Amino acid sequence: KENFKNSDRTLLDFWYPLVLENQVPKDKPYAIELWGEALVLYRDEYNQIQCVQDRCSHRGTPLSIGSIRNGNIECRYHGWQFGTNGKCVLIPSNLNGNVPSERANLICYPLLIREDLVWIWPGRMKDNKPMFGTDSIPPDSPEYSDRQNWVTSDMTFDCDNAPYWLFIENGVDPAHLQYTHEGNQGKVIGPPGTVREVETKIEDIDPIIGSFKGYGSWINSVKPNSGFVVYFYPPVSVRLETFPSANGLKFHSMTYFIPLSKTKTRIILRTFRNFIKWLPDYFWKRQSTYIFEQDIAVLSAQYLRLRQESNPWNLPVKADLISMKYFRWREVM
Repeated sequence: KENFKNSDRTLLDFWYPLVLENQVPKDKPYAIELWGEALVLYRDEYNQIQCVQDRCSHRGTPLSIGSIRNGNIECRYHGWQFGTNGKCVLIPSNLNGNVPSERANLICYPLLIREDLVWIWPGRMKDNKPMFGTDSIPPDSPEYSDRQNWVTSDMTFDCDNAPYWLFIENGVDPAHLQYTHEGNQGKVIGPPGTVREVETKIEDIDPIIGSFKGYGSWINSVKPNSGFVVYFYPPVSVRLETFPSANGLKFHSMTYFIPLSKTKTRIILRTFRNFIKWLPDYFWKRQSTYIFEQDIAVLSAQYLRLRQESNPWNLPVKADLISMKYFRWREVM
């Protein structure tokens, strides 16, 4: 905690994944939010994705209701066009479409693509570069490039009535699985009504940034040695690795909980498995969607009570150790 108190870094001074690269079309704008700021993604004449504020520099009209013309995003109101880095390239009502001032350019956000995810930097700049570099982008997932041994599946979920931090606390919580996901976890840790003591412990990975590794395991579970290792990479990334089964079956995942606004969350889930690789992606996604719908039902109801001024942590217990570690990190930030 002392390390964070000595830093002026804020939650804006991090990289955030917004969307999968293949979700940004070539022929129309893609509207999105981050921390309540309306943004729009589009592909320029070089097919490179650009991210700008979703407001025309002329009259503030959302550019996301416009169109793409020759790699430029065009405002639907007066036809102003913007190209690479949000530069205004055409004002039709001016003689020869002349652009008289750089004030016509849009605010453009630094963007990079890592493992087919589009990352945006909304924070402060230094020497025209993100102030804290790329230290907040998680390490690459080795499974993603090892297509021979692993199957990758990507899913995106949007929730309008629960904040991102509530999803992160839930995502690193080993004690909710029997109950929130009744019918899905019984084969591993036992059905509801059976007592399963939870052991947890934590190791810091990078105390300056706040990255940590948590371990969760169930005592006397249906399957011996069942549990997981979870990595939190600030500010929104969670990696999960289940303990391998006796026959070497493994399930890993990367989940990104993105604050679209104060109450809206986007969840990008990327799962990796080395078993039933023949299973059609549709069936795997259907089951994953069902599990997330169960989480959303519980967290939306919980957030309703929190907005009615309930205390989010009335009586923490040992099994809450990992969630509390994240909670303390967020409080400092």
